[in-house]
Amino acid sequence: MKKKIFLSAIIILFIFFLTGCGKNNDNNKFVNTKEDVINYLSEKYPDDNFDSIEYEGETNALYSGCKKNNSWTVRSTETNVTFKVYGTDYYGAYYCTYDIDDSYFTSYTSQFLEVNNYTKTHNVSYNIIEIYIEDFNNLDEVAKYVLDLSNSLKNDSKFNSLKEKNTESFNININKDYLYVTSFKIEEINNITTIKNTIENAMNNNS
Repeated sequence: MKKKIFLSAIIILFIFFLTGCGKNNDNNKFVNTKEDVINYLSEKYPDDNFDSIEYEGETNALYSGCKKNNSWTVRSTETNVTFKVYGTDYYGAYYCTYDIDDSYFTSYTSQFLEVNNYTKTHNVSYNIIEIYIEDFNNLDEVAKYVLDLSNSLKNDSKFNSLKEKNTESFNININKDYLYVTSFKIEEINNITTIKNTIENAMNNNS
């Protein structure tokens, strides 16, 4: 009986490894060539054009045992934004899988903030901008700044186009003394008083 159980376990493990578990998945998305980059961008951003596609180097594998992927720098001829296209790796249940990602949306948002003189913004990521309360004289100024910033972003057609392809929502995080206070989805921001009251209530609850 024990021998049958042991043999059954061996057979299951053998099938387990043959089907791809316990090793690198064969269905990997690598950015090995310029053609890989062009194909990826053409599919994700069909209404944009790109040039200056230059190889940057290997990316660091996030997980031990996963292969290194590649990173490229690219420029949009439409927005003149330079960004990265890079490989990512994920460790699944016993094997590594690979994908392709890019920083176009983040780079565009950073450029938008700079061009429009939103200098009191920090740490732009793919779906977050941070604002520090200590950069302002009072909460009225914070609320006005948040409303103005959100309206500017919502009225920018390119921002909305890139947002749609990269994230469902975009948030403005409010911090004080580098600690998180509260967050607003730009899609829901429409009133200075509501913004101010929300920040005040969050600060009182955190104190």
